[in-house]
Amino acid sequence: MKPYYSAEELTRRYPVRFGREDQEWSIYESISIDASAEANKKALAALSAGASALHFVWSNPDLSQLPDLLKDIGMPYIECSFILPTTLYLEFAKALNHYLQIAGFELEACKGSIHTDLTRIQSGAELADVLEQVNAQSAAIHALLPGFRSITLDAAVFANAGLSAEKELGLALAWYQEIIHKEAVQLTLSSGREYYTELCKFRIALHLMHLVDEKASAPYLMAVSSETYLSELDRYSNVLRLSTSAMSAIIGGAAGIRLSAFSNNETDSESIVARITRNIQLVLLNETGMASVRDAAAGSYFLEEMSFMLSEQAWSYFIHIQDQGGFFAFIRSGKLEQEMENGQAQLLNDVKNRKRFFLGVNQYPSTLEKTPVLTEQAKGFMRPLHASRIFHAVKQSGHTKKAVLLKFGNLAMRNARAGFIDNFLRCGNWEIEEMVWEGGALPKANLYVLCASDEEYANLNLPSKSELASSGNKDLKFALAGAPGEHEAALRAQGVTRFIHARSPLYNTLKELEGLTHD
Repeated sequence: MKPYYSAEELTRRYPVRFGREDQEWSIYESISIDASAEANKKALAALSAGASALHFVWSNPDLSQLPDLLKDIGMPYIECSFILPTTLYLEFAKALNHYLQIAGFELEACKGSIHTDLTRIQSGAELADVLEQVNAQSAAIHALLPGFRSITLDAAVFANAGLSAEKELGLALAWYQEIIHKEAVQLTLSSGREYYTELCKFRIALHLMHLVDEKASAPYLMAVSSETYLSELDRYSNVLRLSTSAMSAIIGGAAGIRLSAFSNNETDSESIVARITRNIQLVLLNETGMASVRDAAAGSYFLEEMSFMLSEQAWSYFIHIQDQGGFFAFIRSGKLEQEMENGQAQLLNDVKNRKRFFLGVNQYPSTLEKTPVLTEQAKGFMRPLHASRIFHAVKQSGHTKKAVLLKFGNLAMRNARAGFIDNFLRCGNWEIEEMVWEGGALPKANLYVLCASDEEYANLNLPSKSELASSGNKDLKFALAGAPGEHEAALRAQGVTRFIHARSPLYNTLKELEGLTHD
């Protein structure tokens, strides 16, 4: 992005096709169905508490239970989406059609969508088969449920699996190109941590869709929060992430927004978690005025230019896919899997090395929460990438990890370096003790970190380990906060074996330090 612009660029406007017809967006609440009656109670509670749309996840549907599931729910007055196995799409559409007519609802007035869980799919070939099956059934489903979107372009799964915003959009465009029945389509995009990028992605999405097929009506624009940057290590920081994710989608024009639960911790009350997650959108709707402004980003040079740049990159990727034979040929070829693997590797490497800050994980970890026990992830090449999980290995070692920060010399420098080390080591769940050190005996610990200024390091004369050791603490291991420069050899000769500084790779350094706790 250029830090300067011409008069012509200042007046350039992206041709936004805003995805939201009404001022308010639909606030979706996700409900997993184990027992229909229980799911119905949760749905009614969510609607009474402010949700305006429901998202039912029905992995093993018993269609005879559909009336129990939808009892007392005013279908014409809300949006209602269903995740189902693709093999039951048509049977479900018939069952829902029958229920709506028995209930006396007009079919056209009942809005929603039908889609499937793509995260458990094992290969690109299987993905292509599933999507082609959905494509073939779409017209029949639309005839049974004319108010429903019979095809969902769930491009969010590509972003959750590690792909960038422009590739997520490019794949959505290529997928849209293959759709036979374009009159009942939902476009689902992820909304993640890159606030401005995500905002621009929603601004440009429907215009790009229009360029693919100018005759088709605009898809319903749905936003779901990205799971990649939701942390299981410091779950309350997820409230901030979900808030900015929702804001990007709102300003970008999403018609519906579904946020993931901010916590999956078993110790948290399910109802409280649902309430806090729901209230994020309710606060944004009722207390910010965001819904009152159409395309609030219009006129901002930065956002207008970013919209143009992102659209060019997404369109270029779309053309690249078309050159490979189109969407289905591209994903069958295995190239999608390779791009996902590359994207995941790059993203994880950036998180490991703090090229991407991840609050509560690789920066400023919470000292108030215990590291949760992780549940096993679903298998599948499109499963969501949870970037925080890479740090669980160094947090759940099962060994006591204690470091003593030895501060001496210049007050400002010793405190600054001690603060850096404290933040660094706590990312690995180390217990930290600080002490102003004047050369006396040391308390028992796995690691001692010297914290002072470069000048004091240059003149350091470390006492022998026998002088420093306290009772039961014979094998002392020293590290130094900072880069040693030309003094490294002299410091190593005195027993300093590790140097921790801003260029130290966080994850690899923490893994190396794990060895100290096994002695």
